[in-house]
Amino acid sequence: MTTLDDLFPSPYLAAADVKNKPVVTIKSFSKKTMKNKQGEEEMKPVLFFNEFEKGMVLNKTNANAIAKLYGKNLDEWIGER
Repeated sequence: MTTLDDLFPSPYLAAADVKNKPVVTIKSFSKKTMKNKQGEEEMKPVLFFNEFEKGMVLNKTNANAIAKLYGKNLDEWIGER
């Protein structure tokens, strides 16, 4: 069965890529240029994990949740699960 995800693969993690709430290890982060809803380019933080090839685009909610666990310095997130 072909899905839309098969036809239009994303380089970033989507809910369909992550099942059963796996534990992941933060491998790295970077900033990527993306277009917002208005079509303007902006920099977005992306986290990468040992367990997935695709990265996760961080929104403010996810970033704050991780910061509560590991602090606001993203360098200190590397290696955390």
